Amino acid sequence: MRRRQGQFATVHNVPVILDLGHWGLKGIVGDDARRRITIPHALNELNRDDWNNLVEIGDHAHPGYIQVGTRYYEVGEIAQRHSAVQAESIARYRRNYYGVLMCAVIAHLFEPNEIEGAIVFASYPPGDRRHKDDLESSLLGRWQFTNRHRDYNITVREGGSYTEPLGGFWNWVIRDDEHGRHYDNQEYDPDRATLVIDLGGGTMSMLPIGRDQLPDFSMAESFPIGFNSVAREFMRELRANHREMFRAARVIDDTLLHEALAKGRFYGGGYRDGIDVRTEVNRAMGRLVDSFRSAYEHLGGPMPYGQIILTGGGSAVLGEHLRVLLNHQRVDYAHDDLSQMHFANVMGGLKAYRELFGVTDDAA
Repeated sequence: MRRRQGQFATVHNVPVILDLGHWGLKGIVGDDARRRITIPHALNELNRDDWNNLVEIGDHAHPGYIQVGTRYYEVGEIAQRHSAVQAESIARYRRNYYGVLMCAVIAHLFEPNEIEGAIVFASYPPGDRRHKDDLESSLLGRWQFTNRHRDYNITVREGGSYTEPLGGFWNWVIRDDEHGRHYDNQEYDPDRATLVIDLGGGTMSMLPIGRDQLPDFSMAESFPIGFNSVAREFMRELRANHREMFRAARVIDDTLLHEALAKGRFYGGGYRDGIDVRTEVNRAMGRLVDSFRSAYEHLGGPMPYGQIILTGGGSAVLGEHLRVLLNHQRVDYAHDDLSQMHFANVMGGLKAYRELFGVTDDAA
């Protein structure tokens, strides 16, 4: 990464990096594990009567309820229970949507006396690049909000944005040592182009990055099939092919489900050697694989790229299946710890923020 010197953040202007995906809104401030969070991507606006009822019974102190200005919302898990509908594309990039979710993240990460102002660096899927100005505008300005009886009054003084796959690329290319100092990944071949594949909950995106480390948006591919679609189809296949085993199972544990999708064997029901579910996995991945193969062929297949990087939470589960389909000698993950892959794009955003503006954050 090329460095540019500058003094951007102070004690009162902490960098907050955000990534709003189908699975949730990820927020991170520095490398301190206490300063990162994922809130389920769900939001409902409440009317004044609903809010007053919550106040009467004391439920408004729940972390999922927040007052922003003169409007009232439920966010995250509690909104999810009430069947909140996710906004799509430009509808997300409004103060009363992305801005409210940002306030909820800040309330989880900081006490009111810990933050007076923020610099926000937020990501978007490649297909939403034309809305990047709307995204940044939805976060800027003064915010007054109340959460858990705590009153916040902050100003987002600066905002920036980046595309999600680029965050995964940055997290892979920019490494840090035990002292937080950055260095370039020795596995990176800067003389060859890179293909970044971002498998999220609702979409898969494929973004070529040139030898100048700049993304080629003209060649970007994105389609609305992600890990969630595969997981739902896999559950249907399991129930259809193993009726007796799953007759009483209203919910299948995510850990068992993800392991079965990754390995092709289901270890529930006391089966020590597991049940072979490769057929169900292949069927569940059918639509994703078809779209992936078409996009990969359009991007030239394996030959143009010196390295291919897998990012996004879905890649942690389905990455080895994608590796086979890619037929490429240098496929790597954007995060060394697969259990943290859902944070790869936002962690890459933090590294790039530090590189581009020559700063360290004071909140970590």
